[in-house]
Amino acid sequence: MSEDVKARLLRRHTGEEPHKIDGVGEIMLRGMSMGEVLLAASMERGEERDAYTISCGMADPLMTPEEVADWFGAADSKEIEEVRTKIHRLSRLNVGAAKEVYEELEANPEAEFPALPGVEAGDDGGSDDGGDAVS
Repeated sequence: MSEDVKARLLRRHTGEEPHKIDGVGEIMLRGMSMGEVLLAASMERGEERDAYTISCGMADPLMTPEEVADWFGAADSKEIEEVRTKIHRLSRLNVGAAKEVYEELEANPEAEFPALPGVEAGDDGGSDDGGDAVS
């Protein structure tokens, strides 16, 4: 059993959720892994960190931080802020996230605890094209 549990821990298991952008279409967002969160936290605040954070949270289409920075130039601030807010919520980084987890588990005791893997988790099994890799 422990090897099965270990294998599940080492696979990406952050939440995913669709997000509709008016005039563009639907994209798929995901929560950031703990390794991605720690790397983002070590970066200076600003466009580079925002682009990295959003690129980590883009499940479909995959986008590099450079592509996200280009998107910043084409989108209005509301569009970007809605995406960033949803990625933060899926990553359990939003204000009140701990309370949300508690209430979710209290309402559904059979639910899995949404813990993020540590930086030592290793390969998440994601794409090889660098879309979600930390470099």
